[in-house]
Amino acid sequence: MSFGVSLSDIHLILTLAKDTVQNCRHAPNDFAEASRVSQSLYLMLEGVQAEYQNPDSPLLKDDRHRSDFAIHFKKLRNFA
Repeated sequence: MSFGVSLSDIHLILTLAKDTVQNCRHAPNDFAEASRVSQSLYLMLEGVQAEYQNPDSPLLKDDRHRSDFAIHFKKLRNFA
């Protein structure tokens, strides 16, 4: 069943988050908080990726969640 979100979409988002983390780490101290927040986002998205790879994940069983994630990932894909 396809609902518009693929593992490649999640990988793209993770790559964007990882690049953001690395770029923020090299910024002046004023941006240290942004680096911490983006690191947290990256770790959270890794968890989402793991859930999508798990066929027993509740994220894949609930139509509302599946639909919501598909919409958000589509917007992020268009943004990148």
